[in-house]
Amino acid sequence: MPPSSRKSRRCAEPGAVRQSNTAEAGWKQRMDVFRQKLQTQLKVIWMANSEQTRVDAVEDIRRSFYSLFGNGQEGVPEQALCAEIGHVVFSTMSIVILPEAALQVRANLPDKESYVETMQMMAQLVVRLYAGTDATRISRTSMFHVLRNFSDNMNASSPGARYRIVQFVNLILKGFLEAEIVFSHVGSNGENFLKKALFDRTYDINSKVAAMAVETIGHFQFEDDVAQRTRAFSVLWFRMQDHESHLVRAAATRTIQVTPQSAPAIVRRAFDRHPDVRVAGFEVISDMIAAKIVKVQLRSHLLMTGLNDQNALVRAAAATCLQVWLRDCNNDYAGLVNDVGVEPGKPLFANKQIGMEIFDVAQDVKEICGNGSGVSSTDTRMRSPNENNLPAQ
Repeated sequence: MPPSSRKSRRCAEPGAVRQSNTAEAGWKQRMDVFRQKLQTQLKVIWMANSEQTRVDAVEDIRRSFYSLFGNGQEGVPEQALCAEIGHVVFSTMSIVILPEAALQVRANLPDKESYVETMQMMAQLVVRLYAGTDATRISRTSMFHVLRNFSDNMNASSPGARYRIVQFVNLILKGFLEAEIVFSHVGSNGENFLKKALFDRTYDINSKVAAMAVETIGHFQFEDDVAQRTRAFSVLWFRMQDHESHLVRAAATRTIQVTPQSAPAIVRRAFDRHPDVRVAGFEVISDMIAAKIVKVQLRSHLLMTGLNDQNALVRAAAATCLQVWLRDCNNDYAGLVNDVGVEPGKPLFANKQIGMEIFDVAQDVKEICGNGSGVSSTDTRMRSPNENNLPAQ
């Protein structure tokens, strides 16, 4: 708050002070109502056997918040009170993310969709409270205490609790990215506590926790310093590429920074023994193809490997890579064949089979990835040259 504003408040008339106290009491009362609503409905979400019941509970929480606190344009509270709202939200979330309450309420996790939807809604609420104007936002001090609290609880004894805490932090950091909030602005001390806690979790004995920690670290931002980000995370990423758990390898692949230096590690993941990692590899290779980081002949080899994969999801991811390549060629199929070494009227060189089979796939590209998602309802494995009336090698 500007000094002039502080001075004007100190010199305010007694009536104005009484009005301010009344408003403050009103906000605290609303927060008590909201806290009670959260506690009640979150328990409903955990206990309900019906999907519709859980959906209704999530919607009730959302309606309650907006009815009590408006849409941020009218009747906004003082900064301290809004910080208290944030504190209420975080403390109440312990019902979901900490074992002492959550695991006693219900031994089994709810269905994934309802649980994630609830977490996303709460994370969006956190981001919205932090991203408000100076009069409505959570203070950096309050945010620091929140991050410190998360950091302290990341080593909970229950693997499920550790996973849920990291997952909630993941959603918050992702929300900051989408809202274009530089995380370092939230508070360097809180950020450092959180970084250390997340890096520790990458060594977690539970592979799901470790994978979620790796994914979450990928959402960290550094203001105007790409080199700092690269230095900070490159060692972690490359170590995780060869982790014994396929969940961690896939998470590391998706969060790695795409550069010519990281290209070999990404390409290796396209040949990983687990299909989930191969899918992640081809998802990142799409970015590499768009950025022309991989050479043409290497691209064609990767595409053939993926399009012939035994796993349908891997074939679909490879088809998306092909779609990216075609888009770069403006859907010029003949140009694509020339791109892999075909010259009209002349024999093909060493990659003849690759070039001809990619040309065949290119002609059917609408069938393979015409829906824009790269996923086909038909079998996208490559047919043999003879089946396509192509010349045998």
